[in-house]
Amino acid sequence: MSRVTRDSLLTGPAALEPGERLVTSFRADHAVYIRNMMIVMLVAGAVLALAETLRGAAYPWAIPAFAICMIGLRAWHMAGLAMSLEWQLTDRRLIGPGGRVIPLAEISAVRNILGTVLVMQKGAKPAVIRFHPYPKGVIAALTAASTGGRP
Repeated sequence: MSRVTRDSLLTGPAALEPGERLVTSFRADHAVYIRNMMIVMLVAGAVLALAETLRGAAYPWAIPAFAICMIGLRAWHMAGLAMSLEWQLTDRRLIGPGGRVIPLAEISAVRNILGTVLVMQKGAKPAVIRFHPYPKGVIAALTAASTGGRP
């Protein structure tokens, strides 16, 4: 019988190195997740309702109602994964889910895009910190850590 191995995304952050100090951690917030999913459902429903009305559909509410239900079902299904994601900021690096590690010297910029924090790296894909209730605080902490306390 084959063994089922746990997905690497759910293994949690990598272990701290000897002498490394944890500064803070960033966890997803359930209220922010629900708010974001509600916004997605309302915008999608409104766009689809407008499209169905302009198309002259006999029941312009049917497709938007179905889409809202499906987005809500997906949001409910993915909530456990979204809430389990944690990022840790140490005095040397940013440690993310699935063992993702970003040395502080590799952070080139930190941006806020619609409440989501994008951590830009030199020569690599950006890291995304989602559903944090205070994205400006995350940006301030990451900027201070990556610049050695300089703005």
